[in-house]
Amino acid sequence: DGAPDFNGELCPGCNATGRSLTFHDAPMLYHDFAEGKPKPDLAIAFNSGLSEASVASYGAGGVLAGVEVSTEWEPTVEYLVRNSIPSVFTAYNLKEIQDDVAVL
Repeated sequence: DGAPDFNGELCPGCNATGRSLTFHDAPMLYHDFAEGKPKPDLAIAFNSGLSEASVASYGAGGVLAGVEVSTEWEPTVEYLVRNSIPSVFTAYNLKEIQDDVAVL
């Protein structure tokens, strides 16, 4: 079931306003993990390898019609777009991030 949630420490001002910072680690794909949970303020995919897996295109009726997305990432990218979740994808090096941007 992954690592337990981590609740980060915040500054006194943020604590006073009731803000929180929680990290979740789960051994599953994000779209499976997130289904039915509250919408996050931000989703982050560290060194995702988005452009490295095999690539397929959505059909004309797909959410991302005409955009090529790694078949491994298709359901997650679709979920993030469909739910308007701000997202950050990091990469190992400049070449990889350029390839990831071309995919997105």
